Amino acid sequence: MTECKSLALATSSRREEWLNLLAPRSALHHVSLYTPQVDGHRVNSDFENAIDGLYMIFAGYSVPAEVQMSDRRDPEEELGALRRLPLQSVPADGIDNYAEHALTTVSDVNLLKYALPRLLELTACEALMTDAETVLSKLELGGWRSWPEAERLAILAFLQAWWAWLLESEVRPTEWRALTTLCSVAQTNLSLAWFLHLWEQLGSVTAMHHLAHFVDDLFDAESGTLRIVHFWNNRPGQVAQVRIWLERRETFDRLKEGLRTVMEQQDEELVEVYQRAIAGLRVVLGESLR
Repeated sequence: MTECKSLALATSSRREEWLNLLAPRSALHHVSLYTPQVDGHRVNSDFENAIDGLYMIFAGYSVPAEVQMSDRRDPEEELGALRRLPLQSVPADGIDNYAEHALTTVSDVNLLKYALPRLLELTACEALMTDAETVLSKLELGGWRSWPEAERLAILAFLQAWWAWLLESEVRPTEWRALTTLCSVAQTNLSLAWFLHLWEQLGSVTAMHHLAHFVDDLFDAESGTLRIVHFWNNRPGQVAQVRIWLERRETFDRLKEGLRTVMEQQDEELVEVYQRAIAGLRVVLGESLR
């Protein structure tokens, strides 16, 4: 998959191209800025372009001369690197404190807009110590859905591309990224319909593997339910969307299909993940499977 790296700042002409692309779009609940293909190069390109787009659209902001913050916060730790370095050169440890405290104990929405491209880039690349869900929650805290349209749509394009990139990335032995990424998107208070639909439509082996890990992570054997908790508690509407989407015969059948694939590949670790996920979903679905 694509490396997580800073992309070159766009020229003014490239920024105009982005503005022209975004101009006719308006409805955040259904807009789709691109259609990812089951092709690593295409998905990578979309992800990189979406990050590039963030830097272009938010390039007009800067660190304010004065920023209000709690007496408990050290201005150097919060903003030192952001003031001294070009945004794309700010290391993770130079923005992590701000990622945690933005708009709670370190104020200013314009500062958030300035830092946002780097925050989202490093979050997607798992470079920050701050939870991804916390970083993405700053958008709703900052009232992002009332921001200028170009800004809103650049964020949406990033979220869509990040999700597509994640679903096409190779699964790890201990895999939790689909759960964390989808929960992070939920913190923006967007509907998850598009994201769940993409997951179903991709149909790739890697997307199916992520689904197995997702169900395996959520199933709680003691209660016999899918426990969608922690940061999810802040977004009950999105929890309901995920639960309705998962607790279907179609999900069960997809997992069984995936199990057959990994058994043919003799991938013992993934076989176990699928078996646990299928067993858990069988408990959840109960009579509806008959």
